[in-house]
This record gives sequence, structure tokens and C-alpha cells, in this order.
Amino acid sequence: MPIDQGVLDSVVNANMKTVGEAAAFYQAQAFANHVQSQNRLQMVAEAAVAKSIEMIQNIDMTEAAATTKVGTGNDVAAQMQALLAALNSGQQGVKAAGNTPPVTP
Repeated sequence: MPIDQGVLDSVVNANMKTVGEAAAFYQAQAFANHVQSQNRLQMVAEAAVAKSIEMIQNIDMTEAAATTKVGTGNDVAAQMQALLAALNSGQQGVKAAGNTPPVTP
């Protein structure tokens, strides 16, 4: 018994629609998976930062000074003096730039 052409066309159209929509479905699924992965990575990064901050806040001052001295070879007072000198030097440069008249042709 031959198949009615209308039924055949209906089945072909339904199959083509399914095939056509499959790519969009899988693309949406891949995007959703990517977003979930990014969210998990963000949570891991936030937890790592929180733990690092907690460790920094809970460090003993003598341990911090000793670690700084071992790591840099300088004690804290020498580093503070170097930072102050760098700050003063930067402030002098800003003052000089602020007082210099603009160059006009």
C-alpha cells in the first residue's frame, strides 16, 4: 500500500525541524555549561582570596618582620625608609610638573 504524500511530507518536515533545532539546542546547552563552569571557578577564586586575606590578617607581627627580613634581606625600618624616600621623590616630581609652564610653539 503506497504512503500518502501528505503524511510523507509531514514526517519529513517534522524530522527536518528536529535536525534544524538540534544545533541551537546543543549550542545553548554548551553555553549553559560554560556559564556554570565560570561560576564554579569564580567561587574557587573568591575562596582562595578569602583564605589568603585570613592568613595575612592572622600573621604574627614578629613572624611578618622575620619573613620580610629573610625574603628581602632588609629589616622593616629600612624598607619603610626606602618607601618614604620613593614617595618624597614622586611628590617632588609632581610638584615640578605642576609648576612647569606649558611649552607653546
